[in-house]
Amino acid sequence: MSNIFEKHLAQVKAMMPDIILELTVEARNFIDESWDNQGFTDVTLSPWKKSFEKDGSEKEKTLVETGALRRSPRTHTTPSEGIVYTELPYAQIHNEGGEIKTTATIRQHTRKTKKGKSKVKSHTRNVNITMPKRQFMGESKTLDARSEKIIFDKLDRIFSK
Repeated sequence: MSNIFEKHLAQVKAMMPDIILELTVEARNFIDESWDNQGFTDVTLSPWKKSFEKDGSEKEKTLVETGALRRSPRTHTTPSEGIVYTELPYAQIHNEGGEIKTTATIRQHTRKTKKGKSKVKSHTRNVNITMPKRQFMGESKTLDARSEKIIFDKLDRIFSK
């Protein structure tokens, strides 16, 4: 009896790196789905607040200017854990929302106006922006359920032999 237990335990330990790798791939795919869904799914979909063009028209896709943020999630796995992360400095403010308070420095330049050209002196300006929360990664009961299914399917293969 203990021989069977030890055999199954060894199989589970041997399969752990594969399970962790599959879970991190599933997590990255789940994050990518946020862009397709234009919102984040915990239990249900929470749609992102729409974004607008400079002319006031609604953008077709929110959080897509260059696609860098969507492509940014990376994974790191070890035999005992998997991590999904992004290194883009602006990812956190988009994911969590918040206030951006900074000072912008405007360089001297020439502006075209209806009356012709006018010179603008260099100056600074206070900038206060409220960024809405547009979560694309984080804790999710839907992802947890998918992860459990992956784990149980792998364990079922071991114990059904």
